[in-house]
Amino acid sequence: MSDKEKGKQPAGAGASTRGCQHPGCSKVAQGKSGMCIAHGGGKRCQKEGCTKGAQGKTSFCSAHGGGKRCQKESCSKTSRGSSSFCSAHGGGKRCAREGCNTAAVGGTPLCTAHGGGKRCSHVDAADGKCTKSAQGASNLCSAHGGGRRCSKEDCDKAAQGKALLCFSHGGGRRCSREGCLKGAVGRTQYCIGHKGGYRCEYEGCDVSARGSTRFCRCGLMRPPPLVVHAVLVRGCGR
Repeated sequence: MSDKEKGKQPAGAGASTRGCQHPGCSKVAQGKSGMCIAHGGGKRCQKEGCTKGAQGKTSFCSAHGGGKRCQKESCSKTSRGSSSFCSAHGGGKRCAREGCNTAAVGGTPLCTAHGGGKRCSHVDAADGKCTKSAQGASNLCSAHGGGRRCSKEDCDKAAQGKALLCFSHGGGRRCSREGCLKGAVGRTQYCIGHKGGYRCEYEGCDVSARGSTRFCRCGLMRPPPLVVHAVLVRGCGR
């Protein structure tokens, strides 16, 4: 190769890329650390006690305000991918399931509800492998011990929200009805008793929907005859 041709090469093109020195890791090492970002390489978050990688040109990780932020008014979450919005406001990859507009999780093309992201590794002799989403850095769902646990003595339930307590001990969001201390359900601001969560879609019924269905007990037949509705719903006069 001539000197002229060599001059056209990008700077550092002839240099070999250093791999992460962590055993079994094939990612690229960051800076002079010899490690990839996941294993402690590169610039770290400047928030006291935080060891995560700093994002972009900032000195903080995503959780502490670093990197690009969502452009939606009043939202301070991290923008996803090359978009200017967070997952909740349409940024990043969306679930590939037809009709679903929820954000895809991890390196999968699906959202958590449709099987995306890391799944629970628990295997039950009777029911087989659990299909729920794994929580946090663990390989288990909340029901099988994954994620953060309640800090209340002798309680092994999952901690809710940013608190270190389960719902029973005051963790998570609470019902907005004055004087009510129960947990708010789903994306609503109220508990089930105060009409929080999904409601039954049967015409004229305002009872809470059960499980992953769109109906209360009266809707198991989607929708049932009025006679079945009157029999199954306690106190219904129709």
